[in-house]
Amino acid sequence: MRRSGNHVLRGVYVPALHHLLAYKEPPERNDPNPNQPERLRRGIAALFLLKAGDYLSAVERGYPDGFWWRFVMRICEMFTDPPTYMSRPKFADWGVLVGWEMVFKENGRNVALYLRNNVFMEANWLSGEVEYLDRFVERAEVDGMVLVAREMTNPANGPAAEFFSERFLVEADPIVAAEKAYEMLNQSIVDQPQQKVPTISLTTHSNPPALSRSV
Repeated sequence: MRRSGNHVLRGVYVPALHHLLAYKEPPERNDPNPNQPERLRRGIAALFLLKAGDYLSAVERGYPDGFWWRFVMRICEMFTDPPTYMSRPKFADWGVLVGWEMVFKENGRNVALYLRNNVFMEANWLSGEVEYLDRFVERAEVDGMVLVAREMTNPANGPAAEFFSERFLVEADPIVAAEKAYEMLNQSIVDQPQQKVPTISLTTHSNPPALSRSV
């Protein structure tokens, strides 16, 4: 494990990734189940820390107990396998997440998440986001997509755009958000067994065939 060449805290390198990934779990006594929840959580955390690349990048993604870290830990626990694709998260000022995409395979079908901190309830803004999501669905060949955000903001002037509850899910609790998103993704597969029709949901915005970008 290589340390970052340019990320330090107060002049001292923080070797969190090295310690986590170099740690060898001692043999457990009388363990009838090799897939214990705590072991699974450690494996998921190790994967996302490795993808982050260094400690400050992991903190940027919410490590160890921020909203997005808790969200991805919980939703990954519910899927059988880790994500087949992860984009590099994009951040605006003050570390505000404005885009992070993930694709999972569930029951032989691809489903996707699009994560962002905020949703602006203005008609043109929402239309642009939906167009982007539709392009992603087509490019990634996914059968369901959930756009997750932590909160929504109404326009300062004029009425807020219509809230499409069947496509948008806004939730301030990361665990509840993950569980609702997982449920909606699975429901989209059940509802559309033969054709790819995206279901997009918002909460408080090897690779799949057409995607090559990953963290």
